[in-house]
Amino acid sequence: MKYILIKIFMFLPIISYAQNISTSRRKGIFDNLESAFKYPERVKLLDLRGKNLDSLSSSIAQFKNLEVLLLGSRLRNLWLYPRAWKYELRLKRLPAGGYAHLHGRGNGIYYLQNRLEHLPSILSKLTNMMVLDIRSTRISDNEGEEIEKQLLEVNPEINIIKESMNSEQRIRAKKYMLRYDIKYW
Repeated sequence: MKYILIKIFMFLPIISYAQNISTSRRKGIFDNLESAFKYPERVKLLDLRGKNLDSLSSSIAQFKNLEVLLLGSRLRNLWLYPRAWKYELRLKRLPAGGYAHLHGRGNGIYYLQNRLEHLPSILSKLTNMMVLDIRSTRISDNEGEEIEKQLLEVNPEINIIKESMNSEQRIRAKKYMLRYDIKYW
């Protein structure tokens, strides 16, 4: 009997760890590409910080439900391949000291927090996106207007929050964000 109890308590941490991994996957949280590609429809958060990646494949676009992409500040020179995808995103590398972080709060609300100077056009494929906050980026107002036009074609209900907004845009964005109890400014 004593021997059986010892075996049970030896394997209990292993069973617990396996359940944590399973629970994370069910919640859509992945920290490596290999397991994420096994369940692409489940991926909501992909944390690639500290993975020493030197490239990011275009196949990451198959994560249709991706809300949060964490690349980390170590990836200052992350080159995006293949070349066609790199130019489609208009990114040659991440800026020094910056990181790409597309954060989704659910309900189609996304925050782009980084030092990027150009917004990837692949964001237009996020058809459920309702709010995109680009205030903390280095995107110019002119490019912000162009991005807004492209995203409005995909989703006429989207609200783009940028540094310069007219009063109608501010009111519309505030109403939407108040609906979800989000601090606007």
